[in-house]
Amino acid sequence: MDKTDPKIGILYEALVGVAKAHGITYYGDLGPLVNMAPISLGEPLGIISTMEVEAGRPMLSAVVASVDTDVPSVGFFELATSLGRFHGKNGDAFLEEELRKVHECWAE
Repeated sequence: MDKTDPKIGILYEALVGVAKAHGITYYGDLGPLVNMAPISLGEPLGIISTMEVEAGRPMLSAVVASVDTDVPSVGFFELATSLGRFHGKNGDAFLEEELRKVHECWAE
């Protein structure tokens, strides 16, 4: 999958809508939008967040959480580390700040 895949565009628009509403969504809500199992969304969400960081914006996938934990998967934090945004000290504080930045970025 790459950034030109139509599924990326569908997910991107959904995430922007959630961010504009200052909300969060769940993997299980996004999967049906692109006919993917929730567990398979890591790659496209990673592509989206990487594109956002490259564009100077926060990680848009911060608005996506597990329904069981209300936080993103470990893959979100691994990607944040590889992008130089998270340094492994306090995941809760990092997520709270990144989510605040996402909501602020997309506020209308």
